[in-house]
Amino acid sequence: MKAVPTSKSNTGKYIPAKDANTDDDVLWLKSNSEPWQEVIEKWQKTFPFRQNQTQGTVQEYLDKWEILKNCKGHTLINFDFEKLYMEKSLNFYKHWNTFFDKLFEFKKAQVTNEYALNLIDTLNGLVENDKKLPTQISLLAYLIPPKGRLSRKIKFSASEATEGLIVQTHNAGDIEQAINKQKEKAASRHQTVQPFVLLQGNLQDFSALYIVIDDIKYQLQSATKAFDLLFKSYHVLNAKYPDSAEYLYLIIQRKVYGITTRYDKIPPHIVEILNL
Repeated sequence: MKAVPTSKSNTGKYIPAKDANTDDDVLWLKSNSEPWQEVIEKWQKTFPFRQNQTQGTVQEYLDKWEILKNCKGHTLINFDFEKLYMEKSLNFYKHWNTFFDKLFEFKKAQVTNEYALNLIDTLNGLVENDKKLPTQISLLAYLIPPKGRLSRKIKFSASEATEGLIVQTHNAGDIEQAINKQKEKAASRHQTVQPFVLLQGNLQDFSALYIVIDDIKYQLQSATKAFDLLFKSYHVLNAKYPDSAEYLYLIIQRKVYGITTRYDKIPPHIVEILNL
């Protein structure tokens, strides 16, 4: 397969030429997880093969590529995102704070929710960008309230939209219970749980951070790395944004990463944000 440049790709993704000798590398990856440097080399070589496969659900994709279930599997997600969007990989690090500051100034006067106002007070006392990030993420749905509906009679709440990105638990012993709660809630709506960040502790002083993807928990030491990986995992795994938070992911996709795809369905109430 010949390489497909970004300008001619339907999704705006660069697709490199396929190496005709990747079949052995695919088989190797299905039965080996060490040495890790060789995993990385073979993973990168087999990228075109993955792009040409019908991916199905996230669970099916993870079953096909079980190396992603390794505790270091999140590094492979980063590699694939770099292949998909070569010049976009560092955009969360480059553009998040500028985007959030502009959004905050534009929308903060409209915030009336008591919980959100407390978050704003807390945010004003934080200095380190990485410590600010979980609070900033938690504020998004209050700065830009959801307009979508679960049904004709039930609208998504700001807290439901927030849980599409971040779920908080205070104790290590409650982590599995928090994950199961998300699964049960999704199952009651005939949905599946999409990737999310699980934060243990206080938003401003967390003791652990995980990316939860199906039954995988990747532990990250940095909030910035965690939320960057969260977004990238949706594109690498071809996962659908959660209904409650889809509009927030689209804003981040467009305004922070600078990514536009032919699948984007922009709800009217975020157009002014995209035009900021």
